[in-house]
Amino acid sequence: MLPLDRIPAVKRVGTSTLQVFALEISDDFSSADAENMLGLLEGAYTIRDRINLLIRIVGLQSFDVSDLSGDTARLLREETSEHVARCAIIGESGWASDIASLLSPRIEIETFDPDDEERAWAFVGAVEAAGKA
Repeated sequence: MLPLDRIPAVKRVGTSTLQVFALEISDDFSSADAENMLGLLEGAYTIRDRINLLIRIVGLQSFDVSDLSGDTARLLREETSEHVARCAIIGESGWASDIASLLSPRIEIETFDPDDEERAWAFVGAVEAAGKA
């Protein structure tokens, strides 16, 4: 990695079941990170057509998707509508709302405070599994 390359804000988190896909978002979330998120989700849909999704927000500093392509935004909404049954978003409510705005409003989305992470995992039907990312 070159010194000027930035570390992606989105990374996969291992789960105890293939029925649940989990992501962690941190640092500065940009349009490139939204595109990365779309790619990770599309990979998950190839394994399971219908999934539950957990998104954990940790140390997010900024959220700017002002230059997100219309195609990427549309695909995020359409594909989550088609493939995601329920989504738990763990994090401060402002950041959780920003992330939820990228997803289909037709899926069941619940937001959880960081202190309620265990309840969020129960909502999607899995636990975090180290080494399964």
